[in-house]
Amino acid sequence: MMKRGGAFHETSGAEVPAARERLRVVARCLGLVLAAVIALIAADGVAIAQQPAGCNSNNLFVGFAKDKTVIQSGDTVNYTVSISNGGAGACDVVDTDVVFHCPAADGTPTGSNVVLTTTGNYPADGTGNTCWNATGLGGCTMVAGMSCVVTLTTVPGTATARVNVGGVLDSQGLLLDTPDGSNFDASKDLNLDVVAPTPTPTPTNTPTNTPTNTPTRTPTPTPTNTPTNTPTNTPTNTPTNTPTNTPTNTPTPPAGCPTCAGAPVVVDQNVLANFNASPPTCIGDADLCAFFAFDNSGATPDTWKAIFDLGARPLVVTNNATITTSQVGAGNNKYAPGIEIFTTCTVQVDAGASIVVESLNKPAGDILIRADGNVTINGTVSNSVAGTNGMPGDVTITTCCGDITTGRGSLIQTLGADPGGSDINLLACCEGGDIDLWGLVMARAKAHAGGPRPDVRIAAFFGGITIHGDTVEPQYDEYNYAGTKYDLFPGVLSWVTHSSSPGSVWIQALGTIRVLGHGDDPTPPVRQSFAAVAAGTGTSNSTGGSVEVRSLEGAILGSDRAFQSFGRFHNGAVLRLWAQDDIFLTRPGPNASFNPVVDSSGGNAAPASGGTNEIRSFLLSVTIGPNALVTATGATPGTNLLTSCDGVNNAGTVNPPDPNPADDLGVCAPPNPPALFADCSDPIFELRPPVQDAGVVLVSGIRSGGRSQLRRH
Repeated sequence: MMKRGGAFHETSGAEVPAARERLRVVARCLGLVLAAVIALIAADGVAIAQQPAGCNSNNLFVGFAKDKTVIQSGDTVNYTVSISNGGAGACDVVDTDVVFHCPAADGTPTGSNVVLTTTGNYPADGTGNTCWNATGLGGCTMVAGMSCVVTLTTVPGTATARVNVGGVLDSQGLLLDTPDGSNFDASKDLNLDVVAPTPTPTPTNTPTNTPTNTPTRTPTPTPTNTPTNTPTNTPTNTPTNTPTNTPTNTPTPPAGCPTCAGAPVVVDQNVLANFNASPPTCIGDADLCAFFAFDNSGATPDTWKAIFDLGARPLVVTNNATITTSQVGAGNNKYAPGIEIFTTCTVQVDAGASIVVESLNKPAGDILIRADGNVTINGTVSNSVAGTNGMPGDVTITTCCGDITTGRGSLIQTLGADPGGSDINLLACCEGGDIDLWGLVMARAKAHAGGPRPDVRIAAFFGGITIHGDTVEPQYDEYNYAGTKYDLFPGVLSWVTHSSSPGSVWIQALGTIRVLGHGDDPTPPVRQSFAAVAAGTGTSNSTGGSVEVRSLEGAILGSDRAFQSFGRFHNGAVLRLWAQDDIFLTRPGPNASFNPVVDSSGGNAAPASGGTNEIRSFLLSVTIGPNALVTATGATPGTNLLTSCDGVNNAGTVNPPDPNPADDLGVCAPPNPPALFADCSDPIFELRPPVQDAGVVLVSGIRSGGRSQLRRH
């Protein structure tokens, strides 16, 4: 593929050498002039062609990343190539060819190709550092040809992409380490595992999306019996920082997963699961109420739940509709039962629609959304407690063989009061599942009484994760909480507001993890904001929370304000970025407000302290781009620990410096970081079977391929 008139055009492999020569003519002429000047002024054995003078190293770094590691034949894979130069003794590199090759049908790197440049100049001062990818994200040049449809003739198999950088001929690039320059070859290959595609059955019925004309009725719940059993606030289990071993294989999804049959269940009117009635009833949208069942066998109403098992039918919540449960209790002390939604197909919550559980000074039940296909949240999923007492329930969203996508402006949140917070789990459990977050995922709690802290766990066990915090304006401008205003951007946030004991953010993917950060709100006033992935507290003795990000077989790409452990103190909290492949930290943003990319800084006044940033590539390299800042500063400075197999390339700033540069290169075992979670059966997620028979009553409705036998009322 050649660039002509500003666009890229396909070329055959045979055309590439000739194309290179045509594009290189001017550069060659300039090179001859430069060589003549050098020959005239060289004298007494001084190597004038060395640039910079006295340089002695080839420090050119080539990063090569993919957004998937295991794919089905026919899937699309997006690649990123980055080139940087710098470090002690680095020599300039000039007139360099860079050519990208997609995998071919036989798995070799001989598919369609793109000439990225034939005149690449990479000075030792880093001013020529650059990158290319298919999307233009992260400040890279967008090149459509770096998005490859990978289809193998024989599956399972391995597909290899390649980037050629330089070569054995002097016409392909020169390292200016001698008067004549030296040839070099910095080419790299990158492999994918390719499996056979899973056939998806065609639904038997064509959906009509014709809503049922049932009037919306949102009655004011009338409390009946006030429960006598007051629950204790049993904290959820919080993981320690001791990682588990490399995970066992997540079970392959059943054949035909996801299974979709029947018209969508379109919820376009409010739905209230009324647990003040005896037996509980479903009021509102008849399409969803047809699937209503309940479990009120628990001792207190926060253990009760409204259950909607749709079988193989997809769910669409639209038209600003809300699905919720009634509060149960008296006066200012009311529980809220939880909500469970199951389908072997897909779930879609449109912008303006919501799934909500809210209690008042009493505990609330959990929200569980469990699908086999794609889950798309463009609206709100919220679990909260109003008042000063009580605990909210968890929010858990899982898919077996689909993606989880949250749209721009979406909100997934848990909001806790004084007793503590609850957790958010987003889980893509089986093959082919990516997680793509464009909205805000926030676990917030006062937690003044010392109860459980709000944790966020995001895992794509066979896919990648992208977090888009790179909006110009905040998602919530002038967000007012407890009399203080904030700028809340999209991203992932664990936030304790009235205690110095923080929660955590845990992110794990088999493939590449991308976190795209932001800068300050360009519209005054500028308020405190948090990085795209952040954990910490907001008190006067605020303390940073732990942030764990691990790519088991891919890369980690962070740009602008990407990762943060926020607080004046850190007390052992670690911000850890571990990846098998490369770690790229860049600041494409135009000003200093887009820094730090990695931030564990503490307060500047004693006795405040910085935290610990651990950044490690187990098999490849760590690259810190120009202007990018990695910081753990404070009145008592923290620590930045950079470790890699293939080298640390720092063209930015690391403050304070790594105290052990000896492990910047050559630490290549083990080849993968240990996993945070084994699979979706990990007890930390508290996932139950789709429907438990004990205590479950089917009130009304149609069973269409449901996964459990329910007792009819």
